[in-house]
Amino acid sequence: APPPASLSEEDLATIRAAGDAFEAAGASNDWTAVAALYTEDAVLMPPNAPSVTGRAAIQEVFEQFPTITSMDLTIEDIQGSGDLATVRGSYSLAMDIEGDTVEDTGKYLEVRRKQADGSWPMIIDTWNSDIPVPVPGEAEEM
Repeated sequence: APPPASLSEEDLATIRAAGDAFEAAGASNDWTAVAALYTEDAVLMPPNAPSVTGRAAIQEVFEQFPTITSMDLTIEDIQGSGDLATVRGSYSLAMDIEGDTVEDTGKYLEVRRKQADGSWPMIIDTWNSDIPVPVPGEAEEM
């Protein structure tokens, strides 16, 4: 069998637009819109927590987030062929936690599957922070 076709410019543009939609919805704390960017059976693998499966469960995870005050997603690479693509990128965001602004930077990896309507929702999503996890007792020593 011939190898699957590589991603078209239209596919790449659609994937980038989906990333822009995630950024806008996340920055607006619109978790329903964020969840809509995943397939019904998608898997979310958040840092420091168990994986969850399904759009409804994914929305519940995001609804537990602190209020996002800014979000910037940068797609660094898109690879794929046929109806599968991987998206690798980086993020920076700010959150309001009990009146304090907390900033985070990190990276993410998405697996997307092309649908019959031409959309590219996520089927697997994971991310992690570039900021080291605090070591107990370290802050008190300073």
